[in-house]
Amino acid sequence: MLEAHFDGAAPFYQFFKLVNLKPISEDEMHELLRSLAKQTGEEAVKTIEEIITEHPERIEAVRRLTDGVPRTIVLLFQIIMEGAKESSYAYLEETIDKTTPLYKHRMDDLSRQQKAIVHTIAMNWDAMSTKEIAEQTRLPSKTVSAQLVKLQQQWIVDKIETSTKNHLYIIKERFFNIWYLMRYGNQTDKRRVLWLTRFLESWCDERELSERFVNAAFNIENNQINVSDVYFNALLASKKLIVKLKNRL
Repeated sequence: MLEAHFDGAAPFYQFFKLVNLKPISEDEMHELLRSLAKQTGEEAVKTIEEIITEHPERIEAVRRLTDGVPRTIVLLFQIIMEGAKESSYAYLEETIDKTTPLYKHRMDDLSRQQKAIVHTIAMNWDAMSTKEIAEQTRLPSKTVSAQLVKLQQQWIVDKIETSTKNHLYIIKERFFNIWYLMRYGNQTDKRRVLWLTRFLESWCDERELSERFVNAAFNIENNQINVSDVYFNALLASKKLIVKLKNRL
């Protein structure tokens, strides 16, 4: 974000109109990919239709991880056109490579204190309080609070309000956080991203979920698991499963 977008004292501020793009849904992603394919050629249309029909879970996992940002979906289209990828994680790695210049530039623009704060929040993944950030960065709480306000204005950090004065802070763009973990995290951090990606790919695969659901129902029938089992109920709540299959079981 340029300062002119959020700084009321900046020149020409009153001439800017911000249009916020909301995260796109799975259907909107398919529509966007098909539109880009039509502009590219018949071979691109064939490739995109094959992925949407045969392996929708691969691109859906990436959409969820990137929070449905249209810019990133366009990058995903370019990656698909460059050649076949066998998993969501392969798509994710390519997407991370292509977004590196953008995110690296974003980090380079930050001050030393801001970099330390962003690093701390990103490596934690979950939201943190000002006190926790101050302890880990060894910066005064007042300094951390002042920098967090600036980072919010720059759309890098998001505030999660609580019932107390101790609000929590998290990296606003979740894919930026994933990129940071993959670029600066240790092997444990990278494995967390890998397994999260694999989980989402499985969770968005109708065929695999159906098989897991039937197996879980069979285990209930044989008293191997209880009908109130969390795993079974999670499967039962999935929108990816066929309603008729749920009702029959």
